[in-house]
Amino acid sequence: MKKLYLIGDSIRMQYCAYVKAALAGKAEVVWHDNNARFAAYTLMSIGNWEAELRVGRDVDCVHWNTGLHDCIRACGEDPQTPVDIYAYYIERICKRLQNYYPSAKMVFATSTPVQEEKFDFWFARRNADIDELNAAATGIVKKYGMAVNDLNTLLKAQDPDAVHSDKTHFNVPLGREIITKAVLKSVCPILDVDYNSLTMPDFNVEMSPEKDILK
Repeated sequence: MKKLYLIGDSIRMQYCAYVKAALAGKAEVVWHDNNARFAAYTLMSIGNWEAELRVGRDVDCVHWNTGLHDCIRACGEDPQTPVDIYAYYIERICKRLQNYYPSAKMVFATSTPVQEEKFDFWFARRNADIDELNAAATGIVKKYGMAVNDLNTLLKAQDPDAVHSDKTHFNVPLGREIITKAVLKSVCPILDVDYNSLTMPDFNVEMSPEKDILK
């Protein structure tokens, strides 16, 4: 049975349990319950997460994202991470993931859009900043042979009031379903799993993303 490792921020934390449920009996799915936060934190944590989870060098697929914390603007300031620094860390993440998991196929998920009008001066995210970071990241990950799961474009095409649970997240049935299915479609070919054979979980039921450790 092939092995899927999910890395990412709070968006990942809301779909991982649904991905695991859909792949039950077809692939092992593991993640850390720690939020990957911003790119520098993701880079720092890769080794720590491996030491704790023991995913193993034989993992078949890594699906990962980071960026929504990098674009945070506090007190009307510039984003947390300038785009050139973000790009620097994305490149280092690519190298580190490939060092830890040399046989794995990698999929990078773009950061999802927000309802920016609902933010305020003290804490804000802007879609233009997210777009800029996504553009920088996708160019880099492709250079390293990684696929791109463009969740941003997918979610922008939806009615925001139908898919958002708040200004950033998608923890409502339709939001969960759209993102989970997009993740599954991106990883199933790598895992040699027929997407059409999957039994989808009930997206009306909120599932907990508790830590899942491979022994």
